[in-house]
Amino acid sequence: MEGLSVNRGHSFGRSFRAVPPYRLGTFLSLSGLIVFVAASSLGTEGCQYIGPGASVTNVGGWTAGSRLRDVCLVCHNGQNAPDVTGFLTGPHKNQACEGCHGSGYLHVRNGGRGGLFIDDLNGLMTVASRLLCKRCHGTEVTGFEKSDHATEKVLSCPGCHDVHAGARGAPSAVNNNMCLRCHRARGFGNDEAIEAHTHHPVDPDGTSASRCTKCHLVPLEGSGPGTENVSHEHSLLTVAPLRSIEAIDAGVVPVPANSCAGIAGCHDGSVSTAPVFDVDNRATDLLLQALFEEWYGSP
Repeated sequence: MEGLSVNRGHSFGRSFRAVPPYRLGTFLSLSGLIVFVAASSLGTEGCQYIGPGASVTNVGGWTAGSRLRDVCLVCHNGQNAPDVTGFLTGPHKNQACEGCHGSGYLHVRNGGRGGLFIDDLNGLMTVASRLLCKRCHGTEVTGFEKSDHATEKVLSCPGCHDVHAGARGAPSAVNNNMCLRCHRARGFGNDEAIEAHTHHPVDPDGTSASRCTKCHLVPLEGSGPGTENVSHEHSLLTVAPLRSIEAIDAGVVPVPANSCAGIAGCHDGSVSTAPVFDVDNRATDLLLQALFEEWYGSP
């Protein structure tokens, strides 16, 4: 052990070199003590579970969500633990970490060693992961549970939705990379195969032609611009124009989109070379239904 060097990547005014075994043990003990004292100073109110879907709330004069994130990001910054700082720029940024991961009190008191005493979403069974997300995203998860991805237990919510990635995002759905991670090996290995499936040219990150999510994640309510951030059909099945026809007949307003019309960026006049389909026009939807059945069979 003689000549052992310890480098924590911290600047304390001098480096630790040639640390004898007894001093190394003392150093590690003190390090653990420092973490324990820091965690203890939080008190139980500073690092405990706030409840399902917990968001930024005021606890004891502190903004709990912000305070808890600060505690977590002391380590989870890519240096001492996996980097989750992208969370601060994502859609869940106002949620407290403990809303999904459970109480971090013991985790912090343990110094975070080994990822113990905390709920790790990536380590959950797919069903358990869905139940966690379902507390806030019930409509989407209920739809997803009808999908082959769920019934065959090949995918869970974090498989596509990395809540820690933030603006940096997971593999992009815009250029189809998110879907092709799995489906490239399932018959969609090149543009020719994709075009044969979609009957459209392949330009997902340009005109959005043949973008998987345009046809397989249809808005559940309304159509056209403004529906990008509403709930989408997470069964990942295509939606036949018959859905819009039935809505028109029932007097539903606005008429819901289908996989052929009513999708922002598709056949809405935004691409000059593509025909425009009005989802509110019953005759147009009838023609699209006939084309849909010719390509994919009856629903």
